[in-house]
Amino acid sequence: LFDNGEPPHPCYHITVMTVPPFGRVWKKASLATRIRFYDRRVLRIPAHKAWDQFDIPADIKPGKIKGALLHHSFRDMEHRITKLNRVSSVRARESRLKPYWVVVSRVLFALPFYFLKHYVMRNVWREGVYGFAMAATAAMGRWLRDVKMLEIHMAKKQQGKKQRDQR
Repeated sequence: LFDNGEPPHPCYHITVMTVPPFGRVWKKASLATRIRFYDRRVLRIPAHKAWDQFDIPADIKPGKIKGALLHHSFRDMEHRITKLNRVSSVRARESRLKPYWVVVSRVLFALPFYFLKHYVMRNVWREGVYGFAMAATAAMGRWLRDVKMLEIHMAKKQQGKKQRDQR
């Protein structure tokens, strides 16, 4: 990119490939395209504790890097679940709180859809039993965010009840 001076684009998409702790690089499953190379004079990562995706202004045209970024995102399943638990807590706190009925509906019914999204739509079925386990833990991590939002609603209701009782 720097062969002829400054790169022509202020940011670049790159394909991110998961490298599981066991087996080969996942070249056809769980792929993501992310902005990972950018000019910080033009763009900044959002000030969010658990979200590092850019909102690209309409006047900025990202380039594309041909290669792939190999992402060693976890050491083993215990490490993965710990990360999913931490991220779900931060996202529940930092995201806009969904209405109570939406959160309850997701807690009751969304888990199978979260699983299918990862297992089928992100092609993790290609990675055998370990891919199944990855899809199940990814779904659980997303579902935990809903459960933690439910807890936020419950805490607010309890706080409101205490305030009414004190009057």
